[in-house]
Amino acid sequence: MGVTVTEDVTTVDVTSDTTVTVTENVTSVSVSDNTATLTIQPSETSVAVSGNTTSINVLAESQEILVNESSYLGNFGGQTLDGSLTTTGTITATNLNVNSDASGADIYDVLVNFRAKYSSTGLATAAKIGVLGSSSSPSRMIIGTGQAAFTFFDGFGSRQIYSANASTGGYVDNTCNFGTSFARWKLGYFASGTTTSSDRNEKQDIEELNDAELRVATKCKTLLRKYRRTEAIQLKGEGARIHFGIIAQDLQDAFTAEGLDAHRYAMFMEDIWYETEEGGIAYPSLEEVPEELRDIAVEKNRLGVRYEQLLAFIIASL
Repeated sequence: MGVTVTEDVTTVDVTSDTTVTVTENVTSVSVSDNTATLTIQPSETSVAVSGNTTSINVLAESQEILVNESSYLGNFGGQTLDGSLTTTGTITATNLNVNSDASGADIYDVLVNFRAKYSSTGLATAAKIGVLGSSSSPSRMIIGTGQAAFTFFDGFGSRQIYSANASTGGYVDNTCNFGTSFARWKLGYFASGTTTSSDRNEKQDIEELNDAELRVATKCKTLLRKYRRTEAIQLKGEGARIHFGIIAQDLQDAFTAEGLDAHRYAMFMEDIWYETEEGGIAYPSLEEVPEELRDIAVEKNRLGVRYEQLLAFIIASL
């Protein structure tokens, strides 16, 4: 049996094997049983599917489809969905010309917008998956949110994963951190090291170390220690390996003894954040904590050292 809706109506309920085609605005379409095909053409229509649907064809933008059980979704064939999926817009929701030159334009298509619930009814965009096509370079994929996204690129004889803007598809320079003080990566493996920019054109106030700084650098040589990490001992017991380095608090004290503030030097790091529950959301400042939760917010901090700068600092005293 087939049902075609061609005028504005409030609700369409389908509870049996039926083909439903909607060509005008409908407030709600509810499918609660097996349906062969559901085609939605106009915008401003919400669709809730709680049965097994062979395929859902979305032909318009500004579309909202909520799938509560296993079914299929797609304009060109079906993709199996296990669990629930909320998607906004058509399969290709956005076309933005983000970069153009004499050779042509780059076209950025946002394929999927992921939304997250922040309340029982509120939804906000959480991430995007997009592709950037170009007439002058290889195409690439972008995954992430805002300016915290990855671009995957393979072309011109090189392969790269670098920072990108998930809203425009363009690259992002010197903006996004990899990990944080409260959500750290455990270990990194690199075949040939890392590179830190050191171009004179990106620096100013270039000076030699003063006497007080040289005394701190000399002191730091005597502060190097061997140690074992607490979490490694908890995991491996006596098999935990020995590390070598400096204690951040000792480094801070060495600067203080010379009347210097360690926080002014990038080799020393102190990160502060606030949590309202252990392992929960980390807020960068107390002002960012929702007002109703500030009374229970706990301040956390962690000290750190940038060893490439510390070692360069120590070498200056030799």
